[in-house]
Amino acid sequence: MKYVDSYRQMAEFGRELLGRPELEKGIPLIMKYLKETIASERCSIFIYNFKLNLLWTIVAEGSRKIILSADQGIVGECVSTKKAIISNDPYNEEHFYADVDQKSGFKTENLACVPIFASNGNVIGALELLNSPDGFTKEDTRFMKFFSGYVSGYIELALMFEDETKYLYEDHYKMMQG
Repeated sequence: MKYVDSYRQMAEFGRELLGRPELEKGIPLIMKYLKETIASERCSIFIYNFKLNLLWTIVAEGSRKIILSADQGIVGECVSTKKAIISNDPYNEEHFYADVDQKSGFKTENLACVPIFASNGNVIGALELLNSPDGFTKEDTRFMKFFSGYVSGYIELALMFEDETKYLYEDHYKMMQG
């Protein structure tokens, strides 16, 4: 089993994460751990705002924050179907949203995306990894699903106590203006 040691190291990661109750501090730690565990170039954690039907990132590696309509991109497909998606050839995928690559200058070669579920069973976001040297596998998404469940409580609680608008509305307004 490829991720045996990673499961063992997760307890230490969990202790470190609990010491960072604000999303701005915890999300980068989650991203770092996931990227290191499943060798990949980038990680994004999308939060789903069902009232505005938007997916957004608190931080995005190598680019500005990303805000998408919840029906855009492979991440939107992942959230709407509530299923993991692997694409080792994203530019030939129907749902791939190449605008993010074009705006950031980054080239997505492959990706894996899994939904994040709240305690009530609703989707509250998605974990997305980009550019694994050997492409992504079903074993990678099995670990990502497990990890998603592991961090979902942290994300759900942090969203309850933080004002999501401080992250979202200002950036959304800027996007609409320019």
